[in-house]
This record gives sequence, structure tokens and C-alpha cells, in this order.
Amino acid sequence: MKKTGVTLVDVANKAGVSVMTASRALSGEGYASTSTKLKVQEAAKALGYAPNVLARVMKRGKTNIVGIVAPNLQDRDVTNFITAVTIELRQIGMDVLIYPAPGEAQAHEIRDAHSLLHSFCEGLIVGWLGSSDDELADLERSAKPTVLVNPVNRATSLPVVIGEGMHAKAAAALVAQRAVEVLIEAIRNAKAKN
Repeated sequence: MKKTGVTLVDVANKAGVSVMTASRALSGEGYASTSTKLKVQEAAKALGYAPNVLARVMKRGKTNIVGIVAPNLQDRDVTNFITAVTIELRQIGMDVLIYPAPGEAQAHEIRDAHSLLHSFCEGLIVGWLGSSDDELADLERSAKPTVLVNPVNRATSLPVVIGEGMHAKAAAALVAQRAVEVLIEAIRNAKAKN
């Protein structure tokens, strides 16, 4: 069977250390001397090593990824918002997975996105939610922490962030900052319940 990629074992062998030491040196978890870290990092770079994200998720039990469901990625308000959310999340060690839902997100697209993102993301930011009560009901039934941004006006138990004029990057940044704050609080509250 042909090997498909560089593994941590390959990095450890090239660096002349154990697999456990290579893991500690690359992850920053546990002790590894500065010289060992450098040696392992050089070996990883030389081999083109990329960590196995699924293995890391299984070990840590979390992904540090937030899903964003948004329509029309060509709309300036939407792209400014997504860029600002990405910046906010990266500042706290998280990243984004974007699920485009063209036009106003329809109920089946929200369900598809929810299925895809539910087990992979720590929480969801759903922007510009369409007018279907089914979409909202699906999100409200979920245990996944979710924040709505600029939904069609109707009552919901989910946290909502409203933003105007996000074609201006500064306005988008303020809305993104608030959406991330609200989502992180929802994630903390969900973890405290478990």
C-alpha cells in the first residue's frame, strides 16, 4: 500500500527524536527544549508536514472552528462581515468554516449546513436568515451555540446581532466583534451545562 502523506513518525525520525517528543514540540503541549523544538520544526518544514486536523480534534474534543452560514459571498456587506469575523476569531485562536447559502438561505440549505457544521464546529454564526419559520425552528432546536446576524424580524430564543451599513469595513468590524462576543459567551454557557 502506497503511503499518502508525511506523518508525525516521519518528522520524528528525521529529527532524531521520539514521536511523543515530536508531538510535544509541534503542539506546544508539554515540555520540549528550545533546541528540540527547532530541530523538530525544521524537520517538519523540510518534509512538508501538516498536522492531522481530525486526529487533533479527536484528542482535544474540540475544533476551535466557528461555522458561518451566509448568502451571496459577492455582496460587500457579507464579505466585509466574514473578513471581520475571521480576524476576531483568529485573535482568540479560532478559525472559520464558511458555508455559502446563495440568496436568502432556504430551509433545506440551513438544514444541510447544520448537518455539515454541527459536529465539526464549536458554534454557528448565521447571517441574513431568510423568512422561513422552518429555518429558525431548526436552529432553535439545536444544542449548537448559534448567533443570528440581521435576521428577518421575528421572535427567536437565539441571540441576535443587528448591523447596519456593513459596506463600511469599520461598521462590519463592530458587528463582527459583537457577534463573536455573543457566540463565545453562548459556547461557554453550553460547555458549563455539560
